[in-house]
Amino acid sequence: MTTEVWDPSANNSDKSYTIEQNFLRKIILKIDPDNLDSLNSFLTEKEREIHRPIMLIDKETWFSTADNFTDEELITLIQFFTLAEMHYTNWSAEEKSPVIWLTKLLKKRKKSLDKELLKWIKNNNNNKFLPFGAL
Repeated sequence: MTTEVWDPSANNSDKSYTIEQNFLRKIILKIDPDNLDSLNSFLTEKEREIHRPIMLIDKETWFSTADNFTDEELITLIQFFTLAEMHYTNWSAEEKSPVIWLTKLLKKRKKSLDKELLKWIKNNNNNKFLPFGAL
C-alpha cells in the first residue's frame, strides 16, 4: 500500500473533471476485484490524483455516462469503486459514491445486486451508504 500526501487546497469536487470513457473501459478490462495487488498497481499516484474527482460526480452524469455499459460492466465498475474508496487515499465519497449511482442505474434497468455481491460490497468497504445510498 502506498501513502499519498493530502493537499487540503486541492478541490476534490472539481467541476472541470469529466469522466473519460477510456478510463472506465480500462477499469472494466483490467481490474481484478479479487486481487488487491491488481488494484494497488492499477493506477499510478498521478492517475489517482487526476481521477480522484470521479468519486464525487453526480447521479445524472453517471446515468448518462454509464448508460451504454452492460449490466456486467456496471458490476465491475461497482466493484472497482467499492475497493478504490477504501484503498486509494482521499477517494472516500460517502453518500456521493459512484457505487450508489451505478447501483441505482442497475435498479432502473430492473436488475438488482445479488446477495453475494451485496455481501462482497459490505465486506470490502466501510462506507455505511453503500450500495444503496442514504435511506
